[in-house]
Amino acid sequence: MQIGKVVLALWMLGLLATVPSALAQQDHSVAIVAFNYLPGQAGELGQVPQVALPVMMAAGDGVTGMNLDLVGGTHTITSDEIDSLTGLPLFDSSFIAFMQSVPVAGVAALSPGMHSFHCTLHPFMHGVLMVQ
Repeated sequence: MQIGKVVLALWMLGLLATVPSALAQQDHSVAIVAFNYLPGQAGELGQVPQVALPVMMAAGDGVTGMNLDLVGGTHTITSDEIDSLTGLPLFDSSFIAFMQSVPVAGVAALSPGMHSFHCTLHPFMHGVLMVQ
C-alpha cells in the first residue's frame, strides 16, 4: 500500500494527471448521446431524458466519458470551475472521439457538492456531478 500513498502524494502535488483507477472507489460512466450527457444505464441504452440527470457519486470516485454520439463528433467533459492556483479546470477529459471511452482527470479529488461541467467544443452542452 506504500506505492498507493506515493502515487496519491504525487497526484496531490500535480505531478500526475490522474489518480490511478486502483485508488478510485468506483468508476461512473457518462455517455454522450445526441449532444447530451447521460449518467450510467440511461446513456448506455441511448435513452435521452427530457431534463439533464446529475451523475451521483461519492467523494473519491472516478468518472469515464463514453462518446456514443453519431452526430456530434468529438466531445469533452470539462469543469466549469477553475482552480485558483493553476488556472485550469478542476476536472477535464481529453477529447473523446466517437466510440471512445476516456477517464476524466481530477474528479476523484472533488469535494462534496454540485460540480457543473460542459463540452469545450459544444458550449451549449452541460452536465452536473453530484458528489456526496
